[in-house]
Amino acid sequence: MVDKASNYTSYKKVTKEELGDSAKYVKITSKDKTGRKICPVIEINQEKIDEDLKYAGYNLMVTSELGMDPLQVYNTYHGLWKIEESFRITKSYLDARPVYVQKKETIYGHFLICYLSLFLLRVLEIKIFKNQINSYDLIHFMRDFRVVRQSDGSYINISRNQVVNEKIKKATGLTNLDALFLSETEISDLFHNCILIDS
Repeated sequence: MVDKASNYTSYKKVTKEELGDSAKYVKITSKDKTGRKICPVIEINQEKIDEDLKYAGYNLMVTSELGMDPLQVYNTYHGLWKIEESFRITKSYLDARPVYVQKKETIYGHFLICYLSLFLLRVLEIKIFKNQINSYDLIHFMRDFRVVRQSDGSYINISRNQVVNEKIKKATGLTNLDALFLSETEISDLFHNCILIDS
């Protein structure tokens, strides 16, 4: 944000472009010491930068639970964040909303499938991968990992997201996830290890 604020060298640029959060690091002086209007002077607010750098890397949490241990407060807050993330995943990635069904039973079935999917994602994330891979990466992996069977029985890997494949490969030890050509035995091994969800 400081770098962005430093790019505003003239008053004209400040008024034309959106400063966003970096506005706090820009000081605009439009009056002199006597109170007369002057041509606006743009400066970097070094005091504000120094103050923010003192707290950079820290999270501030306000709580009414004065008797709680700080680590317990952090873990509770982290749990709340996980709940919010679960709603976001259910809505955005698992298509919980909008609902395109009308009967009560089908609405129940729709949400049951969404919640079961979220439950399985969390099991993979927490129990299987021990929080080394987050739910978003797991979803991207499942949606992207694809192989095409050739006439000779071998497979071609047509996955595009190599960053996520690399994370899964590192966590599972399956070194052939990014291989272009895969044999039938290697595909069977992937199924056996419960990694290949969608092919």
